[in-house]
Amino acid sequence: LNICQYFWTTQNSGTSNLLNSVSTFSDSIGWAGGEGPTVIRTTNGGTNWTNVTGSGISGSVKNIFAKSSTEAFCTTSPDTTFIFRTTNGGLNWSIVYSQEDGLLNAIQMVSSTDGYALGNPVGGKWTIVKTTNGGANWARMATEPTEVGFESGWKNSFQVSGSNMWFGTNSTKVYRSTNSGVTWTSAATTGSAISSAVHFNNSNDGLTGGTAMLKSTNGGVSYSTVTTPGISGGITGIEGNGTDWWALRSDSSVYRSTNHGTNWSTVFSQ
Repeated sequence: LNICQYFWTTQNSGTSNLLNSVSTFSDSIGWAGGEGPTVIRTTNGGTNWTNVTGSGISGSVKNIFAKSSTEAFCTTSPDTTFIFRTTNGGLNWSIVYSQEDGLLNAIQMVSSTDGYALGNPVGGKWTIVKTTNGGANWARMATEPTEVGFESGWKNSFQVSGSNMWFGTNSTKVYRSTNSGVTWTSAATTGSAISSAVHFNNSNDGLTGGTAMLKSTNGGVSYSTVTTPGISGGITGIEGNGTDWWALRSDSSVYRSTNHGTNWSTVFSQ
C-alpha cells in the first residue's frame, strides 16, 4: 500500500492585502484574488507571484477561477456585484456581468463554454447565473431556488461536479441540485449553524462545516456529525481527493483526514 505524502510550505504572495480565494489551472499556474482589489498569478508552482490586477477591475475580489494561464474570472463587491474576465493574463479586465446587490460568492467554469456563479438572494431567489459561451455573457437562471427567511451564502462554499451542484448557507442547510440547477432541494446541517465550506469527492461522499464538521454519504440528501478538526475557530475551507480530505479552520492550521472525517491530523500550522 502506497501512502501519499504531502508537504506544505509558506509562499510569499508579494502583497499584504487579504486574499479571499485561490484557483489553480495546473501544477505550475495559479491565480489568487483579494481585497483592494488584488489579483496575483504564479506560473512556477507558487514560488513567485506577480501582481496582475491590471486595469478595469474594481471592488474587492471575493472568488476567482483560473481557466488558463491567460484567462481568469473573478467576482467582486460591494454595492454593485460584478463578474470580471481577463483574457490577457490580467493586463486588462472587462465586466461580463453586473447586478445590484446579491454578492456573488463563487464562480466555476465546468467546460470551455459553460460556467456558473452563485450569489446571495435578490428578489426572493438565490442568484445563480450561467454562461454558455465561454464566459462572454452571463444570465440568471429561471430555476433559481427560492430564499427561505433571510439567507445568504459564503465565499468559496460552492461546487459543481458533473450535473451535481452544492452550496452552503448561513441557515443550517446546504442546497443541492442533481440536474445542473433545474431543480433544487436542501438538507439540514444539524449540528453546525452554518455551512461556510462544502466539498464532495464524488457524487456521494462530501463534507460540510462551519461551527462543526458534518459528512454526507448520499450526495447531500442528509448529513451527520463527524469529528471536527482542531479546537477553535470556524471551518473556512474543505477540499478532497479520493480518500483524502483537507480542512481549514480560522486557527491557521491545515488538517487532513483519510477516513471521511472520523480522525484528523494537523499537517501544517502557520
